Amino acid sequence: MSDMSSMNETCRAELIDGYLDDHLSPQDESAVERHLETCINCQRTIASSAGSNDDWQQITTALRPDEFDTDTEASPRFWPLSLLGPTDDPRMLGRIGPFEVSACVGIGGMGVVFKARDPALDRYVAVKVLSPQLAASETARIRFAREAKAAAAVVHNNVIAVHQVSDYNQLPYLVMPYLPGPSLEHRLRRHGPMSVLAALRVAKQVAAGLAAAHDQNLIHRDIKPANILLSGETERAVLTDFGLARAVDDASLTRSGTLAGTPQFMAPEQAQGENVDVRSDIFSLGALLFAMLAGRPAVQNLSGAETVRQVGSHPPPQLSDVMENVPAWLQDLVNSLHAFDPSRRIASAAEVEHTIARLMTKAGERPLKRRRHPVDGAALNAKGRRLRMAVFGAVSLVAIAVVWQALPLFDGSPKPPSSVTQSHSPSTSTPATAIIDRPTLPETGTTTTAEATEPSPPPIRQITPEEISTLLADPEANTFNNELKSIDHDLEALENR
Repeated sequence: MSDMSSMNETCRAELIDGYLDDHLSPQDESAVERHLETCINCQRTIASSAGSNDDWQQITTALRPDEFDTDTEASPRFWPLSLLGPTDDPRMLGRIGPFEVSACVGIGGMGVVFKARDPALDRYVAVKVLSPQLAASETARIRFAREAKAAAAVVHNNVIAVHQVSDYNQLPYLVMPYLPGPSLEHRLRRHGPMSVLAALRVAKQVAAGLAAAHDQNLIHRDIKPANILLSGETERAVLTDFGLARAVDDASLTRSGTLAGTPQFMAPEQAQGENVDVRSDIFSLGALLFAMLAGRPAVQNLSGAETVRQVGSHPPPQLSDVMENVPAWLQDLVNSLHAFDPSRRIASAAEVEHTIARLMTKAGERPLKRRRHPVDGAALNAKGRRLRMAVFGAVSLVAIAVVWQALPLFDGSPKPPSSVTQSHSPSTSTPATAIIDRPTLPETGTTTTAEATEPSPPPIRQITPEEISTLLADPEANTFNNELKSIDHDLEALENR
């Protein structure tokens, strides 16, 4: 009790630690609790022991809306700590099975990921627990089990490993290595665009992980920044979340009436509900590289449904539409991954890895600069369509006006008499077969109602309806048709920039 009496004057850190570790006698514990009622410093010490600032910052980040992650299968938000069981360790948040949970490191569409300590091996692990809202769904459980099996089948330094699969309170969970470091999504949100070299380094490692998955006949189908972990000072990129992975020959890869994935990073054929293959992952890798270089997804500021329509029906924007001074080789690389047409993409992830490795010698260590006024590809397409319709309508009106004015020449009705009357012999009459004849000057002794120096208008012969049809059908003779084709070609070139 002598320690307790002196504690009112000087706070004793060892007594606080003993209180937290439950090592004090009941009398000393009561004395510490009375002291805590008045000592602000010790209250702060107790509060900080519940979790570090980084731990609470990670929880805040996990609960904040994610501008990169727009998962169409995301479940409603839930408080992750409600999933945990009680723990005897006051420094921990709770328990999942034998694992003592110390922090919440992320929340996704399928569940929550905790940082936990494995008491058997005395190491930290990541425990992913299925969301309670999805636990009753047989489909969700199958997907969760598929993630474990798929990740376990791929053994590669750039693919997350799975140590164990079990359940707690009827909630399935899987145990993976704990990798200190942020996700790529967190890195982009906090720091913006990456340097060209850093972006290529990450893209190369993701391509290597995809190549290993593709070698096992698996398509990931959900490549996005939130599913890439950056581990260690060297930023080793690790591919995670195989919950949407499928075998290449899986019949469920075809049209099923549902859409799974993240619209901002999915391939056009995936957005359309069509068949997907390894090239769909290649497109998502291209979208990932675009986001790393630009600091934002290629398609943004649209709702989920609008994003799906945009991705599935329009080619993605060019990197040079968003960033300044993009090297030609870098633009070509992004285009070869991010091409709308699957046949124009690099055929395999292994080839992507080799291509990026070759190009990394050209990369600089500075990020690209954003354009002050980025080109909006969707707006450009819409503007081009409106411009085409406006020009087409204007030219059509001109053509209709010209034809309307020419109708009296085509209907075969008698022409009004000329304002110039002439007297001449029948032998000087204009031949009927001539379209335009030279003007005839009045002969000596003729009388006119106009000045003698004014020439008479040239006669114009009538054109038959058959000749009109021939003229309009002839593309060489139809001036308006040629002009329309030229305008249409120029507008298409503008849209395809």
